[in-house]
Amino acid sequence: MLWVSSCFVSSVLFSLSNVRLFIFSTLQILFMFLLVAGYDATQRKKTLKIFANMINEILIILFILIGKVYEADKGR
Repeated sequence: MLWVSSCFVSSVLFSLSNVRLFIFSTLQILFMFLLVAGYDATQRKKTLKIFANMINEILIILFILIGKVYEADKGR
C-alpha cells in the first residue's frame, strides 16, 4: 500500500501543471491497485476498505486541484 501511495504522490507532484496528465496517472494507479486487490482474495474486506479510502483521498485532491485551476483561470 505504501508504494501505491508514494506513486500517487509523485504523480501529483509531477503533473500539477497538467490536469490531463494528472487524471491519466491517477487512473493508472487505480488500475494497478485493482490488480493488487484482485490477487489478494484472502483479505478482500480489508483491501476494499483501503481502496475506498484511497478513492476518497483522490477525490478530495482532485476537487482541490480543480478549485485551484479555476481560481487561476478566473484571475487571468
